[in-house]
Amino acid sequence: FFYTQPLMVAKVLVKTKNLDEAKLYTIVFMWNGGRRDETKYLVWADSPEPVNEIAINEWNSFNADEMDSCDNIDGKATAEGECYEGFSCLADGQASLMIYVSQCEHAFNLKTTVLKNILKSRGITGVAAHLKGDEALRVLTDRVNELLNYKEETDEPKQPDEEKEEESTSFSTVTGKRVQPETKTDSDEEKEPNNKKPKLK
Repeated sequence: FFYTQPLMVAKVLVKTKNLDEAKLYTIVFMWNGGRRDETKYLVWADSPEPVNEIAINEWNSFNADEMDSCDNIDGKATAEGECYEGFSCLADGQASLMIYVSQCEHAFNLKTTVLKNILKSRGITGVAAHLKGDEALRVLTDRVNELLNYKEETDEPKQPDEEKEEESTSFSTVTGKRVQPETKTDSDEEKEPNNKKPKLK
């Protein structure tokens, strides 16, 4: 069947006039409830709309007479600005397929050939040309992540005021709530009894 064919290298398409401001989207075929995911296209675009159109047109490659349990294959249920998602059973129920669009936030799950094609679509060649294996993959991934403006999340350092607040508070063993330490005021000092013995003359 068509869903058992070897995976093809995803094609990279450009659907924008301003690549510097464009986002990268993926069109994925998810077969049989996720048993096999196939990235068909990577598309540079300003919004999901032109990418959604490509994804919806992919349904035309299947025999409509053998499709059933269809959901949003025409894309009418997809709101403007949202990424497309559609589903259908194929070959009289022998297979199921979900086609969906998503924005590519990072390049960590992409293969070497796909990474090179993404860079080539931006006019960038020769990256990691003298490297092989994992080292080449790492360099290519880092370069594509730069294009995607990907930044790894890091723990933000605490502000000095926050540190002082934590140092000046404690937790009650009874209520489990944070409590402020008691501070003495001038009036409190006046109320305290003077236990000092007077000096004998």
